[in-house]
Amino acid sequence: MVRRVLRWSLHSVLDEPMKRARHRLFRLVRTVFVLGVLVAIGILLWRLLTRDDEAPSEPTSEKPSSDEPPKVPAEDGACPATHPIKATHGSEVFHSPGGAFYERTHADACYRDAAAAEADGLRASKR
Repeated sequence: MVRRVLRWSLHSVLDEPMKRARHRLFRLVRTVFVLGVLVAIGILLWRLLTRDDEAPSEPTSEKPSSDEPPKVPAEDGACPATHPIKATHGSEVFHSPGGAFYERTHADACYRDAAAAEADGLRASKR
């Protein structure tokens, strides 16, 4: 009987710190989870507010004639309507009208079509 009382009292003494430790751990896990959800919501809102909502520019209806050169130099970063493909030789990338970065691109050269830019060793923009 004395052993039972001693064992019971010993467990009750040890259980209290364990309960507090479990409670602290639970609060920590809950806090980390809530912070993760808040960060995810913040990133989602940031991406929604900073994305480009510009409608893609309509392609020109005039077709380049075959007697025009496939490549012309850009004038102040802009391309003529006959050569709508913008190319940046530093990054070896070309941008087509309607692409995500077409309006922002300051072109080094302008190409008649994508095939001419690829033949010059450039790759298409990924966006």
